[in-house]
Amino acid sequence: MAQSFEMIIVGRFTIGIACGAHTVVGPMFLSEIAPVNFRGAAGTFNQFVLVFAILLSQVLGLPEVMGTTELWPYLLALCTVSSVIHILLLSTCPESPTYLYIIKGDRRRSENALVYLRGQDCDVHAELELLKMETQQSSTHKSNFFDLLRIPYLRWGLIVALVLHIGQQFSGINGILYYFVSLFISNGLTKQVASYANLGTGVTILIGSLASIFIIDRKGRRPLLMFGISACLFSLLLFTLTLIIKRVTEINKLTILSIVLTYTFLFGFSVSLGSIPWFLVSELFTQENRDAAVSIAAATNWLCNAIVALIFPQLVIYISIYAFIPFICVLLAVLIFVGLYLPETKGKTPASIEAYFMRLYGFRGTEVHENPTFADIIDDTKIEQPYMINLFACLCSNITDSYSLEMMYPK
Repeated sequence: MAQSFEMIIVGRFTIGIACGAHTVVGPMFLSEIAPVNFRGAAGTFNQFVLVFAILLSQVLGLPEVMGTTELWPYLLALCTVSSVIHILLLSTCPESPTYLYIIKGDRRRSENALVYLRGQDCDVHAELELLKMETQQSSTHKSNFFDLLRIPYLRWGLIVALVLHIGQQFSGINGILYYFVSLFISNGLTKQVASYANLGTGVTILIGSLASIFIIDRKGRRPLLMFGISACLFSLLLFTLTLIIKRVTEINKLTILSIVLTYTFLFGFSVSLGSIPWFLVSELFTQENRDAAVSIAAATNWLCNAIVALIFPQLVIYISIYAFIPFICVLLAVLIFVGLYLPETKGKTPASIEAYFMRLYGFRGTEVHENPTFADIIDDTKIEQPYMINLFACLCSNITDSYSLEMMYPK
């Protein structure tokens, strides 16, 4: 079957469905089961595991390892290991406490799930009170796509989410990841050197993702986004300038500078647009609106991914070294948008964020009821072993993500 073109297409189609479903459910589930003080780190850890899988696939996909015509089918088969681990561990995971309480109205099962996740010694009543408050501030009606477009404050929350997801894909990241080797071969590097330089992309994103895990719940989402997008913007601008200068002057050392600027771009991306958009949608919407919003955002993300994959080679053909200029313009627009309109979600309930959007449109009766124990939840909730098992179970599916699989195919 490994030699069957048809089976390869069927396999990639099936994996695509699974990856699409995971990008919707995975970040949302992680956000809902995470302690308040670990919510951002849990969402970022999702990106960290994905990046680790990409780096692992880059290493294993080298011609010296398993990236050959004979061995790559066996390399793809290794993904079965993570899939089996994912299935086995996820079978031990409880349902999301947020879903059980708000959607199902089952306080007892929600409390049991929280006790399992937080540990027997942890007092979960404060978190249950937060869920109770969100239930009181929410409607029992499950929103759909048309509700998100029709209701002004929901529409604005959706716009914020979509801008970040569109910005993620139109930042130029896929142009660099998919075509890094060919870009630098065309700029003077040998194929072997370019392949090893490509490993640096995975290492850089891995370091950035790891750093953001420890920073995001301390500094917040907005500062990381502003810093990361700014780094992407200026490094991509300078990268384009070096390509222009190199073409005019033929200075070979500019190739090294181009690689450094590429790594700078990747680091900025990994601490901001790489991970934050995926879990931020869950923080912007309450439970009855969250499913539809996350689904729309993920679908938009994958659509933009496909568009970039189609248009970037054409940009390289027709405008050559200026191919990244459209992405620079997008980064500038997203940076301005984040600075003006994105609310900080660190330490806030989704209900309070929706109330913020309501106030923007002058809705009455939208005061935010703060729980006096909310700060205690942020400071005192500990990470217990059952939660880490759930986290690891959910993240195992990232290893079979289409990004990491793409790196396994011999070029």
